[in-house]
Amino acid sequence: MDEEKLNKEVAAYQKQLADVIYPNGGQLRDYQAEGVSWMMANYLNGRSSLLADEMGLGYVNTFTCIQSLDPS
Repeated sequence: MDEEKLNKEVAAYQKQLADVIYPNGGQLRDYQAEGVSWMMANYLNGRSSLLADEMGLGYVNTFTCIQSLDPS
């Protein structure tokens, strides 16, 4: 797959993540969707990863990533 097509698919996935409305009425912000897609890419490629930031919001991305893996 060429890089341009891959970038389009990643952008579409991030938009899909940001469009989900969770039971509490919340939605991911664009930068959170980017973090979740980064974590999912690492998971799918078998790479260990740790997400952290200055504001301590990495847990939002972590929980969203784990929820995405849950088949139920």
